[in-house]
Amino acid sequence: MELGASKFRRVDLTTARSVEGAAEWRLHNLGAMRTFYATPGRPRGGCECEHFHLPGFPEVQFTFMVYPLGMGVGPVDSAPVTLALHLTGTGCEGVGFEVDLSLSIQRLDGSQLTQEELGSAPLAGAGRVSCESLWPAGGDVLVASCHVLAAPPPCGDPVLRLSTTWRPPIHAELDDDIERLDGDDDEFD
Repeated sequence: MELGASKFRRVDLTTARSVEGAAEWRLHNLGAMRTFYATPGRPRGGCECEHFHLPGFPEVQFTFMVYPLGMGVGPVDSAPVTLALHLTGTGCEGVGFEVDLSLSIQRLDGSQLTQEELGSAPLAGAGRVSCESLWPAGGDVLVASCHVLAAPPPCGDPVLRLSTTWRPPIHAELDDDIERLDGDDDEFD
């Protein structure tokens, strides 16, 4: 049977399993990037992207996206830094993902200024999760990390299906205690 335009793939329950993977990305010179996009006349929604693949996730494209001035809401001076993880590709179809996302901003010497986490964010197929942090003075290195768990979609039919095979009664005569559902007392019409 061909599924054609179906959004879900058939899963062999004997081999179904969950898969997990993790990645970390260090983006240096974040302070200069923020200053560049904060300059009047520059597009505010600019971002830096890092595309990658994780072992065990065939046909899934992962992308870390860093928005140094957030998603464009509020004044530039107080705009948060936003980290997003975008999942796309044919390998996402019919798969449930659970994503942990972490954003850390550090000084050049590696001392941590902020740490924000988004835990167990669900994604049904392709999509994006994000977290943000207030901008700390002296921030220069952004450390983005993710942990992704994927499980095949729930399988099976949500409808309870019952089946009975009728067989003729063993006795040739009808049983006297058969209850009629139509309320008629006569056994034969």
